[in-house]
Amino acid sequence: MKRILLFIFLIWIGVLIDISFAEKTGKVQNDTLFIDSRLGYKVTAPAGWDIKLLNDKKEQFNFQRAVIVKKNYQVNPIIKELQGEFTIPTVTIFAESSLLPIDGYAKFILDQLYQVTSKNVILLNTELLSETDFLDSMTVDINGDKFKRIQFKHRYKRILDTSGREINWQRDGGAKLIQDFNIIDLAIYKKNDLIIILYAVCEREFYQLEKEAFQNIITSLKFVEPAAQSGKID
Repeated sequence: MKRILLFIFLIWIGVLIDISFAEKTGKVQNDTLFIDSRLGYKVTAPAGWDIKLLNDKKEQFNFQRAVIVKKNYQVNPIIKELQGEFTIPTVTIFAESSLLPIDGYAKFILDQLYQVTSKNVILLNTELLSETDFLDSMTVDINGDKFKRIQFKHRYKRILDTSGREINWQRDGGAKLIQDFNIIDLAIYKKNDLIIILYAVCEREFYQLEKEAFQNIITSLKFVEPAAQSGKID
């Protein structure tokens, strides 16, 4: 029995060591600059936003490169009081390889709306495959660097539990239905066969508060010389 416990303990220690030395998807400088030297680009986050790195893969790149999250965000007072679900303003950076030109890749995304059977690993990790409507699309040119920007709205229904609350909530029969939508700002960059996607999302109610920050993050991407690549993106 002692040998079994020792064996399990050694495996557990090995896993912890492996995790602690796992290669990250990039590095953060001065709390505001995300540098993905493996794929060759950098993105700047405004003050008040947290950059979260992820574990990378040795033989195959992690399609999710970083998550930029607002630290102090607004919550609807009713949602807050009833402790309901809400969306935190977030920008997720994805990467994959594609032979499609940037306009072709944008069309591919638009064609995937409502395709719940999509096998694209990036889209499966977004809200784009259900209850999502196209709003606008444009090509942006910043000092010769072009990218595609697409805006969507993702409709949602949330049930808030009002049972056990004060009498003024009881007219809802113990539950309150919230119907609203999130705004999604999507930016697509391409260099050679590398596609970089910045996926920004927040609740419609607070979009005007987050619009400038989303704009600053999305337009801050700059390509740099990548480090030697030992894996591939599939």
